[in-house]
Amino acid sequence: KMATLRFETNAFAFAAALRALPPRVRVRAHEVMLGEAQDFLRTVRLRTPVLTSRLRNSIHLVAFGAADVYAYTDNRGQTFDGHLADPVKANEIVVGTNVPYALAVESGSSQKAPLGMFAVTEIEKSVDLQQRMGEVVKDLWT
Repeated sequence: KMATLRFETNAFAFAAALRALPPRVRVRAHEVMLGEAQDFLRTVRLRTPVLTSRLRNSIHLVAFGAADVYAYTDNRGQTFDGHLADPVKANEIVVGTNVPYALAVESGSSQKAPLGMFAVTEIEKSVDLQQRMGEVVKDLWT
């Protein structure tokens, strides 16, 4: 079984809180979460060091309810199955990879990404997401 590196935070996976919101707020909250997750994905990919492009190309987004059917190629033309091992939970959006050496790169093994890609992006983006979600709830709840 391949290891999977997944980005999950309470900001992206707060199913209980979403269920408590009115339906129109839940829909808008999910839209904001998806937009922020796509921005997170772009940023992580830009930070990912490239040798064969396998790691960068493997990083993808899976939202709850969507099938995780993901194939990608490296810059040598080799094709890989990129699906993540664990299922996505209710109201969760996951950005992840199943490349075996991803954790080593995330832990700083590359001089091109000494702080990794996922954790540093999470730190940057989590405050923005929390602020956006607060705005959604405030705007739509009132």
